[in-house]
Amino acid sequence: MHPGEQFYPEGVRWDDPIARGTLPDLLSAAAAQYGVRPAIEFRHRAIGFIDPKHRQGVTSGWKHMLDQVVKDCSPRADGQRS
Repeated sequence: MHPGEQFYPEGVRWDDPIARGTLPDLLSAAAAQYGVRPAIEFRHRAIGFIDPKHRQGVTSGWKHMLDQVVKDCSPRADGQRS
């Protein structure tokens, strides 16, 4: 067993092949293959590909999410993090 391999999700191996290509091509292929499923889950928030007809208001949504990250990472008055 390789270091850290015990932390891999079931079915994932350390020597699995890694897709090669440009980032735009890899993202386009993933969007085509997986559709609206989340691409990344970070801090219990899903980030993924969005259907073009649902893009209205995305900018304000990102601003809200980034504002939450700033709030969560900023010290409170008592010196603790949120």
